[in-house]
Amino acid sequence: MNGFSFRRMLLFSRLQIGEIYLKDIAKTLRIVAIVSISLPLLSMLFTGGDLTESIDFCETTMLAFISVQILAFCSDLTSRRMLIPASLMEKFVSIYLSTIVVGIFFLVFSFIVGSAGFTAVSYMKSTANGNLTFLYFHNGFHTAKLASTLLISIIALWISSFHSARKRFGKAVFWAVILGFAALVFVPVMLKNSGAISEKAATLLAITSVCILVVICIVWGYRLLATYEQDSKNKTI
Repeated sequence: MNGFSFRRMLLFSRLQIGEIYLKDIAKTLRIVAIVSISLPLLSMLFTGGDLTESIDFCETTMLAFISVQILAFCSDLTSRRMLIPASLMEKFVSIYLSTIVVGIFFLVFSFIVGSAGFTAVSYMKSTANGNLTFLYFHNGFHTAKLASTLLISIIALWISSFHSARKRFGKAVFWAVILGFAALVFVPVMLKNSGAISEKAATLLAITSVCILVVICIVWGYRLLATYEQDSKNKTI
């Protein structure tokens, strides 16, 4: 099936979310509750009880947890739904849409639980009146963290697709590409720390590297899924 239908994409996204998260709603809510409660506690433990550092750690960890949810949708697609009558583009876009929908739910739930927990800690630690502490908004809304979440999701989807097709490339090529991508991200930082380039040049180089990485991951990830889809069709013939 070729072309792109927004309605079919939405239906495919609803199918995946329903099968993965809504088939057993009680289990899903338990998992989200455990993560939302345990992360603030662990962050307080790892940061020695410093409230500001704990909140930053909790936010970063929760956003990383949300970003890797894309792996659940990718795995579900490649293992169970590759041959469902929908175009590859519809399936590919629906993976990102499903991750965003689930991510919003996780963000709202963790915001409520985490804000209540950190506000309680703020009142207990303060000799004066405590402060209302809102997770994700304690020092303003950080768009950079959301951008990092999206970047991790894009890279995670590509790594999952690349890992599924690693037999086509061999282990040596697989790890060489992974290390090359890592170098693309960390070289600007290494050059800046060594004094080879200025901070402004390092920032510009880092932004360029990330943009290149995003384009490669999206295009190559789509092509890898197309190859996997064709292999799946050949197996059924």
